[in-house]
Amino acid sequence: MSRDPCKLCEEPLEDDDHLLVCSACLVEHHAACYIANGITCAACGNSETPIDPEQGKVSSDSGAVEATTSGTGAVAASSSGSHPASGTGDVAASSSGSHPASGAVAASGSGSHPASGTGTVSGTGAVSGTGGADPSASGSGSFAFSAGSGYAPASPSADPQPVPVEAPAPEPTGPVLLELEDVVAGFGAMEVLHGVSLKVHEGEIVALIGANGAGKTTTLNVISNVVKARKGEVRLAGERTSGRGIQDTVRRGIIHVPEGRRLFSELTVLENLEMGAFLRNDKDGIQRDIKHMYEMFPILEQRKSQRGGSLSGGEQQMLAIARGLMAEPKLLLLDEPSLGLAPIICQQIFRTVRELNAKEGVTVFIVEQNAHAALELAHRAYVMETGDVIMSGPAKQLANDPRVKAAYLGE
Repeated sequence: MSRDPCKLCEEPLEDDDHLLVCSACLVEHHAACYIANGITCAACGNSETPIDPEQGKVSSDSGAVEATTSGTGAVAASSSGSHPASGTGDVAASSSGSHPASGAVAASGSGSHPASGTGTVSGTGAVSGTGGADPSASGSGSFAFSAGSGYAPASPSADPQPVPVEAPAPEPTGPVLLELEDVVAGFGAMEVLHGVSLKVHEGEIVALIGANGAGKTTTLNVISNVVKARKGEVRLAGERTSGRGIQDTVRRGIIHVPEGRRLFSELTVLENLEMGAFLRNDKDGIQRDIKHMYEMFPILEQRKSQRGGSLSGGEQQMLAIARGLMAEPKLLLLDEPSLGLAPIICQQIFRTVRELNAKEGVTVFIVEQNAHAALELAHRAYVMETGDVIMSGPAKQLANDPRVKAAYLGE
């Protein structure tokens, strides 16, 4: 007997998927989609505690909804920050703020949908909301979310300054790892990306720079399948990934560290790192990598028993990157890693990214509002303007281009 597809993502429901069932109409949903939709059934609108076929009715206490299964497909969410179940599978957002385990899911607000294109809507004004932003509204591309006690996004620095970083290694000549071909994406009637094409070679650091609202974050969200491409293709190592589920994208090695860190604020530093490895089952390897993260970011070991939400902005960014690395990424997507951080902390973050690339071969695609630092860090770069790539080339060459200097470097 065939199943109806998930009412939220419209993708097939498979026997090995982790599902949640509406307690009122018994319609099945992917667990990650159900939680990202604010624990609300897409068929009847019921927001009562759903049923977990693997575990029985999901426990609920003081507004928290928490999956307790300890096997494949563990899911966790709560109204004041997420609490994980042990095991592997998709971890989705909470109703008071979104905390993707590996940067793959982003949502906030009760009844909200996966975050889509934060920082990519052009126009004037600003958009804010306690239940999630309306992506079809005009705004400056800066969406403000009322995150409750789950997630507090850092406010951007008023005037980003150049951050010196060491020069990158010579440009890699490896095979193409990531390719976007004529990608079109948007929200509702509004088209944000108008046929974006770009490539990232294995072993490269590639930067995407542009003004607020240019479509940079939407580009990352399309790559990680948080936003679906309407046209065109995204390919990883030659294999199409566009249109696939978020969980499949993560399994293939695309790890997204989103803007604003989006940690599990109620979990400890150690637990956040463990959540980054939720698709892995090599216990010895996980412990080895946690130790490696502590070596890379010594402050995290000192804070390992401290709640993620209580860390400083710089420490949270270190934890967000470390959590992403715990998933053993083939491609690491970084969205505005310097946002709201002091210049000295930015320098440390960028130095770490450069070392990850040079010493460990991690391929990085970075969106960064600090164009000076991004162009110093990257091997190559793309310049985006209102949903189109208008320039590309070696980062050093773009840094010396008069148009880039005038528009993005303040020279």
